[in-house]
Amino acid sequence: MTLTEIRRRLGELGIHPSRRLSQNFLCDQNVARRIVELAEIQRDEPVLEIGPGLGALTEFIVERQPEPALIEKDRRLAGFLRSQFPKARIIEGDALEEVSDCGSFGRLGAGFQISDFVILGNLPYSIASPLMVQLCESNLRPARMIFTIQREVAQRLVARPQSSDYGLLTLLTRPFYEIEIARKVSPTVFWPEPEVSSAVVIMKRRIEQPFANADAELIFRKRVSTAFQKRRKTLGAIFGKDPPSNADRNRRPEELTVDEWIQSAHCALPTPRSAFKEETFDVVNERDEVIGRERRSEVHQKNLLHRAVHIFIWNRRGDLLLQKRSSQKEVAPGAWDSSVAGHLGAGEDYDDAARREMIEELGISVRLGRIQKFEARAELGWEFVRLYEGKSKGPFSFPKEEISEVRWWKPADITAAVREHPADFAPSFIHIWKTRTN
Repeated sequence: MTLTEIRRRLGELGIHPSRRLSQNFLCDQNVARRIVELAEIQRDEPVLEIGPGLGALTEFIVERQPEPALIEKDRRLAGFLRSQFPKARIIEGDALEEVSDCGSFGRLGAGFQISDFVILGNLPYSIASPLMVQLCESNLRPARMIFTIQREVAQRLVARPQSSDYGLLTLLTRPFYEIEIARKVSPTVFWPEPEVSSAVVIMKRRIEQPFANADAELIFRKRVSTAFQKRRKTLGAIFGKDPPSNADRNRRPEELTVDEWIQSAHCALPTPRSAFKEETFDVVNERDEVIGRERRSEVHQKNLLHRAVHIFIWNRRGDLLLQKRSSQKEVAPGAWDSSVAGHLGAGEDYDDAARREMIEELGISVRLGRIQKFEARAELGWEFVRLYEGKSKGPFSFPKEEISEVRWWKPADITAAVREHPADFAPSFIHIWKTRTN
């Protein structure tokens, strides 16, 4: 939409751009098209646009997703958007209020969760920071967010420790998202021209959850909020005798990295009282019939036949999630393995074990389908293995003592890596993968 068209449309609607609502309308079609391209919207991905105004971004969004959701606060603009984009789902309201219950996002209808959405918007400067923090703090975080915001705010998002821009906004967003400034935007592409420059930021949800549980995340938020209210003071002066773990009392809040603040929250968690108890497995015969029970160590030492499950988790693009086994594991330490892999406990069936392992290893619960059963053999560690598969895009939360990292792989890349570097993969995964792909 050109500047002439914007002025004409606003005149017809009786709208004079409001400074209070930060109404600065994008009037450069090339910039609008590029912002939408940066979102990399797939045809089946739901899209939410915040503050569409006259639809500068929307007209390019509908080329990729014909039925986007739009949140517009101005009632007159919402009516205009309905006439221009009849398939769009229009929500009249304040974005900060609409996304306050980020888990349900009920006004879009049943079946929609905010974690499913790609979110775009030329955000009003007055709400940009609180809105981004609110989205990052939600239980179900959006997969990707592409926002045009004030350049100073963008610089705070990507700031490094010991810089003046590094602060609370950095720490409340970066644990959950990989953030980059994609391009700078001149005031001249808006009407009326704002008094500040803008930037487009891309926020991609991290594949792994940064916190072991909700308690660690709460401790993190409380600590950084307390610290950056007094950012010029030392940690010792702020926290007294209980500074963040392993942190020099003479350091200041802005000197600690994001990872150091996250680690300090985990160190503050109470130590579990229960001691480790060795697992017991069912021992089976060649027909996978239970004939007894033994401790885990005995089963592995004597190569007794037992049972296990493997799960392949795929995303909508056809990539497979692989886990990298911890270097402390007894079997195949540091090797890449199935998305989920684990033994059946004594008395447990395959389906129950698959659901349990999926929650324990990735922190998710999705519908699984049975794929194939493998007979026990040396390559599988003398395990009968039932393979399942499901779909999820995360985020994932995994025990760091068991899994060092998780990563999406393209199937062709897995096949090539298994062929060229077999020592990088668990033998059981190699056998399952080759059987499935041959």
